[in-house]
Amino acid sequence: MAIYHTTPLLESHRYRQATGRKLAYKMECYQPSGSFKIRGMEHLVRHYVEQGKSNFVASSGGNAG
Repeated sequence: MAIYHTTPLLESHRYRQATGRKLAYKMECYQPSGSFKIRGMEHLVRHYVEQGKSNFVASSGGNAG
């Protein structure tokens, strides 16, 4: 069970017109937390669950957390 949403990948048409190169944005701001960090945390927790761990404590200090 994933704890995050699949988010869209959007292309910048203005950038392509200006440079001829492709630039895409991954819209992680649409996650419930408003951040990409939830994907990394899920990966870490799943890793330790596979090792038999079941209790986790996490804190966040904003962007540095």
